[in-house]
Amino acid sequence: MKFFLNKVLPMAGILAFIGLFSYWYLGGFEPLNVEESGALDYPLMGKYYEGSPNAADFREIFESLRDQIKSGQMQGPLVLVDYGSEDSELIQVFVGAQGDSSVGAGWERNHIRSSGGYEVSLGQQVMVKPRPEEVVQEIRNFADQKGRKLANYSLELYFENEEIKVQVPFQP
Repeated sequence: MKFFLNKVLPMAGILAFIGLFSYWYLGGFEPLNVEESGALDYPLMGKYYEGSPNAADFREIFESLRDQIKSGQMQGPLVLVDYGSEDSELIQVFVGAQGDSSVGAGWERNHIRSSGGYEVSLGQQVMVKPRPEEVVQEIRNFADQKGRKLANYSLELYFENEEIKVQVPFQP
């Protein structure tokens, strides 16, 4: 018992302090600030995907679009339109970026428009960013408090500087 009180307990306290300090330093305690966005207008070229978010097919689409943005063939940010899914293990999404039909075969068009919506910018480090599903739920709760109806899909915008913006458009 004496060993526990003299060695283990102080070491556990130090590790807990280091963990909490690191979480704070990386932005883990930053509140989610829901703000009203202006009009949303995203003419996108990309692909629809339905399946596991961990599948190689999904990663290929995501990485291919990211590469085209880096090479200048398409304009960023990379936009993920999440249509939700009844099965929590699967996703139904459109992954796209701004581009036109000259970017090549195999890409589909999708145009997202709305008079506005609510959004949250996530500037935290990747290790402590909340999951987009949590952010969408926070936005939906905020909209309920304000009496606003939202669309049944959400947008995740991935910028090159690692910032992520989550948006939920107003219901048309």
